[in-house]
Amino acid sequence: LNYIDKYQKEPETCEDVMKMSSYSYRCGSTILVVIMTLLTLCICGILYIPTLILKILWIAFSIFITLYLWANNKCDFLQKFVVVEPSYSEVEVAFIGGKDYLKTKQKIS
Repeated sequence: LNYIDKYQKEPETCEDVMKMSSYSYRCGSTILVVIMTLLTLCICGILYIPTLILKILWIAFSIFITLYLWANNKCDFLQKFVVVEPSYSEVEVAFIGGKDYLKTKQKIS
């Protein structure tokens, strides 16, 4: 799916898929880090900032910082602990599954 997300087409060979990173911005661990970062920043601001206007500005700043980190792949560090590089046979299965995914996606569209 990382290959399809990046190039918007099906890969030609399994080697093309092997070159892609196994980390995904849509992984549940990345989403968890994004939510935890945003909540931590917002709660700290609400607890320690005295005025309402500054709290609102802090929340807006927290959202900006969190989205910036997510967009620049700084929130995927948990994947280093849970994602294992796939073997060639696993990539072959994903290669075939990616083709079927695109066929299904085209039928729906």
